[in-house]
Amino acid sequence: MFPLLLSTLLVVAVGIGGATAWVASGGDWRRCGLQVSFPDLLIDLLYIPQSLPSSIFICSYFQHIGDGRLIKRRIRDGKGEFSMGCPLQDSRLCVHYKGMLLDEKKIVFYDTKVDNDGEPLEFSLGEGLVPEGFEMCVRLMLPEEVSHVTCLPDYAYDKFTIRPDNVPEGAYVEWVIELLGFEMKKDWTGMDFRAIMNDFENTKSTGNRLFKEGKFALAKAKYDKVLREFNHVNPQDDEEGKEFANTRNLLNLNVAACYLKMGDCRKSIETCNKVLDANHVHVKALYRRGMAYMETGDFEEARRDFKRMMSIDKSSEVNAKAALLKLKQTE
Repeated sequence: MFPLLLSTLLVVAVGIGGATAWVASGGDWRRCGLQVSFPDLLIDLLYIPQSLPSSIFICSYFQHIGDGRLIKRRIRDGKGEFSMGCPLQDSRLCVHYKGMLLDEKKIVFYDTKVDNDGEPLEFSLGEGLVPEGFEMCVRLMLPEEVSHVTCLPDYAYDKFTIRPDNVPEGAYVEWVIELLGFEMKKDWTGMDFRAIMNDFENTKSTGNRLFKEGKFALAKAKYDKVLREFNHVNPQDDEEGKEFANTRNLLNLNVAACYLKMGDCRKSIETCNKVLDANHVHVKALYRRGMAYMETGDFEEARRDFKRMMSIDKSSEVNAKAALLKLKQTE
């Protein structure tokens, strides 16, 4: 798409089968090279200057997000300084929104003020609870801001877990989003070890849910975030130190599982090695690394890990023998 600046005035002349874009520069109108099919860009009629044809629509403030398949237009300014006042980090959000199909009728498929008894939607970012395009845009909003978001199907509901009943596959959508406010996730600074571990359990549970839903990248991001924060945690005694080490190993193995599901077996192996460097007889790490080796075709390395499992822990024989049988069938 045409690389618009935030202050650019965009004009789209809609015609049969497509549209022609114009931009304003120093008070003069000039035609640019943007050609879009009708559903790719549909904007509200704000005003029509007399010097332009009646088929020309004007929009005053656009942000292209990512690769340009997502367009956010601010229609009411929020409070605060962009981007310091935006929920760029995972936060708890409160929003009102209206969702419309991006067609000639602009059918409303959901409105929190109507379909949710007037109550706003509350959700946490980074947990896969709203479509990807929705989340990408609200992260760039200020409290009390209202924005129109134009979204292609893959950022709307085509890849989302739950599709509204009245949103067909391949639908282009527009959301009108009002960010009422947000609350940042609490910082671990000043918290004691037990409080930190309790908070970690909540994050881990979210990551595990995302993993079960097949949202491996989101799950990995949750585990990675905790691992980064763990760099600033200092256990106070041997008992806390043992719990902390075991928890770190568990997180790394969860990350390794995500890499394996995402098809990045080498990174899965590298992550398992972090666990085995800390505990060379960690049976679960050997199993996960062996599975990754098998996926990469390193059959001897995989066989070595599975056999080592059985020599360390007899209770792992069932899993190890099943893995060896699968390995034999794969070779």
